[in-house]
Amino acid sequence: MKKSLLPIILILITNVIILTLLYLNIEGYILLTRFYKNEFVLVLFISFMILSYYTYYYFSQYNKKVIELNKKNIELAEVNADIVDRNIELAGLNEALIKEKERVRSAMEVRRNFLSVVSHEIRTPLNAIVGFASFIKEFEPDEKEIHSSVKNIYFSSQHLLLLVNDILDYNKIEDGKLKLKILPFRLEKTFELLESMYKGIVRDKGVELIFNITEEIKGKFFEGDETRINQVLINLLSNATKFTNKGKIILDCKTTSKEGDLWTLNIKVTDTGIGISKEDTEIIFQKFIQVDFHRARKFQGSGLGLAITKSLVELFGSEIKVESNIGKGSSFSFDLILPHVHKKDNIIEKESNIAVLSGKTILVADDNVINRTVVKNFLLRWGLGVVEVNNGREAFNYVLSNKCDIILMDIHMPEVDGFEATKLIRKLNDLHKSQTPIIALSADALFETHEKVKECGMNDYISKPFKPQELKQKILKYSILNLQNLKR
Repeated sequence: MKKSLLPIILILITNVIILTLLYLNIEGYILLTRFYKNEFVLVLFISFMILSYYTYYYFSQYNKKVIELNKKNIELAEVNADIVDRNIELAGLNEALIKEKERVRSAMEVRRNFLSVVSHEIRTPLNAIVGFASFIKEFEPDEKEIHSSVKNIYFSSQHLLLLVNDILDYNKIEDGKLKLKILPFRLEKTFELLESMYKGIVRDKGVELIFNITEEIKGKFFEGDETRINQVLINLLSNATKFTNKGKIILDCKTTSKEGDLWTLNIKVTDTGIGISKEDTEIIFQKFIQVDFHRARKFQGSGLGLAITKSLVELFGSEIKVESNIGKGSSFSFDLILPHVHKKDNIIEKESNIAVLSGKTILVADDNVINRTVVKNFLLRWGLGVVEVNNGREAFNYVLSNKCDIILMDIHMPEVDGFEATKLIRKLNDLHKSQTPIIALSADALFETHEKVKECGMNDYISKPFKPQELKQKILKYSILNLQNLKR
C-alpha cells in the first residue's frame, strides 16, 4: 500500500507547485503557456490520468482488503461458534464420562460385595461338608453321630448346589439361553415336596408353615416347566424362611380363571418376617443386590435368588409383585398360566419301579474314580450290572467287543472325550451297538454343552451332582425305548 501511494503524492506535489506558480505569477504563466501550451496541457492530462488510476487502484485495494477482513471475521465468528459448540459437547461428554466412571465404580463395588458374599456362602457349606466328613474319617463315631453327620453333610451340599445353580442359571438368563422345558406334571406333587422340604426347617425356628392349595388342582396334570416353577417357589420360600423368626409362612395357590384348557393360577408366598421398606422393594430384584449388605452376613444369600425368580417368572409370561412393611412381613405373588392336560399319555410316573431292569448292564465312562464310585453305588442298589472305564477310548473299545444296555458318558476325559467317543459309537456298522442309549453325565452345565450333547448324538444329559431319582427315571426311560427299538 505504501508503494501505491508514492506516485499520487508526487503528482499532488507537482500540481500544487504549478498552481502556486500560477497564483504567484500570472504573467509568467501566460509566457509559459505561450511557448509550451500543448506540452503543459499534455503533462496536466497525464498527471490527472495517473492520479485517477492510482486513486482508483488504492480505493479498490482498500475495498478488497475490507471484504477479505469481513470474510475472515465471519469465518472467525463461525470458528468461534464451532468452538463454543465443541466446548458444550466436550462438557457433556465429560459429564457422561464422570457418570460412567461412577457407574463402573459402583458396579465394581457391587461385584466386590457379591464376590465377598459368594465366597462366604460357598465356604460355609464347604466347611460343614469337610468338617463332618473329617469327623467321620478321623474318629469312630457311633451310629447316631454318623447319621447326624451325614444328614448335615447332605443339607450343606444342597445349600452349596443351590448357590452354584443360581450363578449358572443367571448367566444363562442374561445370555438369553435359558429355555423352558414344557412337559406334563402334577402341580400338587410339587407343593407336597416343597411342604415336606420346608416343614422341618421352619419347625426348628418355631415358625408355622401353611399351604393353602385349591382343591381344583389336586389330581390334575398340567404342561409346563416343573423344575423352573419349583425353583421359583424354593427361592421365595427360602427367602421367607431366612427373614422370618416368628409367626407364619403361608403359600397360597388358587385358580383365578379358566379359558378352555388354560388355567390361570395365582401363587402367593406370605411371611411375618422383618419386612422390606418401600424404597428397597424397588431394588431387591436387581442382580447382586441385597437390601442390607452388612445384614446379609447375618441372613446369608448371594443376592441372585430374587433376580433369578423375577427372570423366570417373566419367562412364564408373568410378573412378580411384592407388598411389604417393615416389621410386619412381606408377600410375593405371581400368576401362572398353565394348560390343563386331560390325559396322562406317555407320562412316566416317578414312582416307576426300576427292578424290572435287573440284570441290565450300564457302562460308566468317567476319568474320576470317586465319581464312578458314587454312580456305581446307586446302580448296584437298583440291581443293575456296572462296567467302569477311564476315558472315551476305553468306552468305544468296550462297546466294540461287548454288549451294554446304556452308557453313562462323562464329557471331559483324557485321550478321547465323551463327544468324540459318542461319534465313534454312532458310526459303528452294528445297528444294535450304534443305537445304544448314551446319557451325558457331566459337571459342565453350560448351554453350549447341552447343544453339543445333542449334536454329537447323545440321547440326554444329566448334570453333576446328579439327583438319584432323575438318573433312575432316565435309565428306565431309555432302557424301555432301547427294548422297543430292538424289537423292530
